[in-house]
Amino acid sequence: MSYPATLPAPSIEGFSLEPLDPVIRTDMEAGPQRRRRRYTSAPTGIGATWVLTRLQFSVFEAWHRHTLLDGSVSFSCPLANGQGVTTWADVQFAEMWKAQRLAPNAWRVTARLECPNRPVMSAEDLAGYL
Repeated sequence: MSYPATLPAPSIEGFSLEPLDPVIRTDMEAGPQRRRRRYTSAPTGIGATWVLTRLQFSVFEAWHRHTLLDGSVSFSCPLANGQGVTTWADVQFAEMWKAQRLAPNAWRVTARLECPNRPVMSAEDLAGYL
């Protein structure tokens, strides 16, 4: 499933990335904590806000209900991170979206999304910068 091309990307205002901490820490009787990686790919929480016209909001509601089965199906969509705006796969709604009416023809929709595999620069590409 793909994010509808007729809808705008999330706005910069309210957009956030919150990676789950992949490190587990164990307190020791003496000395520093022991740290180790729990996951090789930790999910990333995404705070998203869209400002939509009434028609766009209607499309959003119908897409969420009928295509994503009320948010139970994952989808791909363009999102920003350090790579710029790229297509992220397996994005899901972590909870139900919320909408606020701004004007007769304008709505602000906010949602908490989640992605299990945030796209990042490859280790090979990173080596060129180190």
